[in-house]
Amino acid sequence: MKVLPERRGVYHFYDVLSVPWELNMPSSLLKSCYAEGNPSTPHIKGVQLFFSFGLKEEGLSLMKRAADA
Repeated sequence: MKVLPERRGVYHFYDVLSVPWELNMPSSLLKSCYAEGNPSTPHIKGVQLFFSFGLKEEGLSLMKRAADA
């Protein structure tokens, strides 16, 4: 089972939005999905940058990219 996540492209198709927020998705999972170009991750990363880190321009840019996809 460990071999599956090591294959390139697996994280691109993972449904990140299906993970309940109260489970605190591991940051390594989000990073792997983002690096693979998962279409759900720019929105999540944008919200995180905007609200958690106060990086408004960067956060809005990622959220816009997700909305335009």
